[in-house]
Amino acid sequence: MNKKTFTTFLILVAFATVGFAQGKWNGESSRAFIYNFKESASINKKSKFKSASTLMQSVSSTGKEGFLPQPSSGFAKVSIEPNTGAWFGYLGKEDNIKLRAIASSSNPTQTTLGAVSKFSLYGIESSAVSSFFFTLDINAFAKDGMIVIPFGNSPANAADNSNTFNDAKQMSIWWDNPNLFGAIKLDIYDGFSIAYNYRKQRMGKADNEAPQFVELKAPTPFIKGKSHNVELYCNNSTINQAYVRDDKAYNVEPQTYNWWVNGQRVEIEKGNYSFPSSNETEVDSSINSISINTSGNSNPSPNSLEIDISNVSSHYIK
Repeated sequence: MNKKTFTTFLILVAFATVGFAQGKWNGESSRAFIYNFKESASINKKSKFKSASTLMQSVSSTGKEGFLPQPSSGFAKVSIEPNTGAWFGYLGKEDNIKLRAIASSSNPTQTTLGAVSKFSLYGIESSAVSSFFFTLDINAFAKDGMIVIPFGNSPANAADNSNTFNDAKQMSIWWDNPNLFGAIKLDIYDGFSIAYNYRKQRMGKADNEAPQFVELKAPTPFIKGKSHNVELYCNNSTINQAYVRDDKAYNVEPQTYNWWVNGQRVEIEKGNYSFPSSNETEVDSSINSISINTSGNSNPSPNSLEIDISNVSSHYIK
């Protein structure tokens, strides 16, 4: 086996170890990006990255390790706005390390963004045809709160704290967000079901036609106290693209995405699985960034919403 073949083999093996990440884009030049918390957890296992009276941020990149492990490309960052009571920590052992995020207690309004705790991967090696995979565990006893998962493009020349992927703030729920391709919002209430929403594109120039979240009415795939394997397949190119999952091909039209939860493809409406881009980033720009934000949790007590993040990877056509 020559060096090139062996390298390709290692990438494919690494990609296959993420058990639920079965979808692979068609294309001979497709590549995988793998990110896990094992190395940093061995260093920071007993420490926490905590809220304080000032903004708290830790960024990691190739050659620079912070609270998070170094990514093979781009940046990884945790951010907590002041006085939120939020924190990040590690749990698990060996190859089953998870990043725990304790939600901020701040609530957003139409004029004020909720202060958040945020985990971000941005500027990673990618392309306009990209997928993200991750596992999200949500605890059972929180009775309110919000989890927002935006994905899109962070420009290579973007200054730190200049966009929704590299800053510490919640993305705007009601107004435009430059560099966004799409976003998912999960609303926590009493009971076990979680309301889930997708972001709709701007419909006109008026304020009431700005991008907004729309709740999906189908039975929710998100349940409190459960683990959720999430898959996102994004096509920001100008032509149809396809991925193969469990030996079956799925088409993704330009400026749309598919997403799956625990092996079930999510419908925007009956029989329709094509979610439109929110059109807040340039066509053909790389889908190279994703973040997971938490806020608005105060019941049954502040900071009672806990989420665990693991099995993070992506796949893209170079």
